[in-house]
Amino acid sequence: MCLRIAIAFLVSLWTLTGCSSDSGTTDTVNRPPVIESLTVSADTIYQSQQTTLSCIASDPDGDSLAYRWFSADGSFNPQATRPFVNWRYAGTLASRDTVSRTVHLTVIANGDSVSANTQPIIIFNGDLWNDTGEPFIDEWDDGGYNGQWDPGEVFFDLPTSYNGPFAPRLLVSLNNRYDPPNGYFDEFELFTYFPSSDSTPDPRFPVLYSWEEVRYGIRNFGSEWINLGQDSTGTAVYMHWIDVRSTWIDRRHDGVFNMPIQ
Repeated sequence: MCLRIAIAFLVSLWTLTGCSSDSGTTDTVNRPPVIESLTVSADTIYQSQQTTLSCIASDPDGDSLAYRWFSADGSFNPQATRPFVNWRYAGTLASRDTVSRTVHLTVIANGDSVSANTQPIIIFNGDLWNDTGEPFIDEWDDGGYNGQWDPGEVFFDLPTSYNGPFAPRLLVSLNNRYDPPNGYFDEFELFTYFPSSDSTPDPRFPVLYSWEEVRYGIRNFGSEWINLGQDSTGTAVYMHWIDVRSTWIDRRHDGVFNMPIQ
């Protein structure tokens, strides 16, 4: 009897100390990482610019994190394996075009992962301007005013440095010929516009020059803006936004006209 009691006591003690041969162990469930924030330093960029993408992530289990950035038409610097990377659009935009892109991120920890997309990034090729051609006075043609310059009609020879898609800029000169809308940026287009649709346009003058003496009468027409000089960086002052006079749209909101890549 005493022997049976002693054996039962030893078995009970073995079980209580966790050394029983049939005791099981419970595995800890691995939890996925968490993306706490995903930010873009600039969400509107010029085609040649880059923006910084930043991720703050953590893992509830304390596992190390790995980062995988992906963009179908963009490039990263440095490699897209860090929480902070610079991204640049790798596509080609036509002048004045705009596209919107997001960049994909996956954060991995011990085999588990979590993914997210950045906010939309707007990429543009140059600020917006009116491709008007030079102002002119349209005359009556057969059937009315056609809104197009015809040989012999009065036009205003505004300074322009446009000679071709790859010509140097800011070498401004008068060329003594009418410059029609051409799909390229001419400096005078910073100060020209079409008559507002909410007013009755004068069909004899379909394109206007923004200065008041032209808006309300074409007498004393001039191009004084070309004589404004240069700023401290050597940029022509007329390339800056000038209240009342400028007609272009500052898409980067930096106050300086960003010429398109043509």
